[in-house]
Order: sequence, then structure tokens, then C-alpha cells
Amino acid sequence: MAAIGIEIGARLRSLRLARRLSLRDLSVRSGLTASFISQVERGRASPSIASLGRLAEVLEVPVTHFFAPAPSPGRIVRGDQRRTIVLRGLGEVDEYVTADPGGKLQVAVTTFDVGGRTAETSFVHESDEECILVLEGVLEVVVGGDRYVLEGGDALTYSPRTPHVARNIGPSPARAIFVLTPPSF
Repeated sequence: MAAIGIEIGARLRSLRLARRLSLRDLSVRSGLTASFISQVERGRASPSIASLGRLAEVLEVPVTHFFAPAPSPGRIVRGDQRRTIVLRGLGEVDEYVTADPGGKLQVAVTTFDVGGRTAETSFVHESDEECILVLEGVLEVVVGGDRYVLEGGDALTYSPRTPHVARNIGPSPARAIFVLTPPSF
């Protein structure tokens, strides 16, 4: 029974973070206490089906999501099947190489046009950690008040809760791998 509780808790936490909800946000929307939700996430409390139903409704998944078999140990995303987001106004294309947006890790290969950037201005998100590995080109990354210039092979790890932005300052397109945990969306 404990293994089931841990699995439900881990899935609940993963969904909550993927949807950028704090414990308090989920508490207010579900009508359950933040303390209870935290205990469920840590496998220290077993929710009733009614409680799971309220959580599932807020998280926009069926209740069965919490009981579905665990995903297979390997999840493959073929190069031609990547979820791709084109941000033309920013000169950026993101190709997601991780299969499950509700998982614990998000990896994207991002291509920047000359002058392309991740956002108009510095921004933050609720992930715990982010790493950029530049594959080719030159990126300027500003984190808080610090400025970094990264070239092919360089990597930078930082807290995405600190205002940050990256842009291509080189004379040609740039490519980088972005890794976030947990996913930002």
C-alpha cells in the first residue's frame, strides 16, 4: 500500500509543478488543505477517491491518471516526432526531446536566429534548476545582474527563479540544449 501512496504522491507533485501551481494554489482551487496535499505528495497520507477527484479536476486529468500503470522505463522521441514550438517574434524554435511534459525533466533543442532570444525581457519560472549547453554559435545569457557569453561547448546552470534571458549575439544562427527540472510546462 505504501508504494501506491508514493506513486500517487509523486504523480500529484509532478502534475502540480508542471502546471505551475503552488501548494497554496492547489489548496484554494481544490478545497483541500495545503498540509494535506503536501502529505499526499510525500506519501504520508492516503487521499480518498473524492479528494483525488477534486485534485484531478483542478489538474485537468482523469482520476485514473493516478492509478495508471507506470510508464515503461524507456520513452523514445524520434527526431521527426518532436513537439516543436516556433516563436517567430523572438526568432526562436524549441524542439522538445523529452516525451512527457508531466515528467520530472524537460529537455529542448533550441535554435536562435541571429538576434533571436528567449523572451523580450528577463523572466522567471517555477523550475528548480536550468542548464544551457551551447552546441554552436554565441549566446549572451543574463541571470540576475550577471552577464555570461557562451560559445559552442560552454554550459551554464542557474536557478530559473532568478530573472534571466538568453539571446544570440553571434553573426550566425545558434543552437543550444535547455534542460529544466521540473518542466516549466
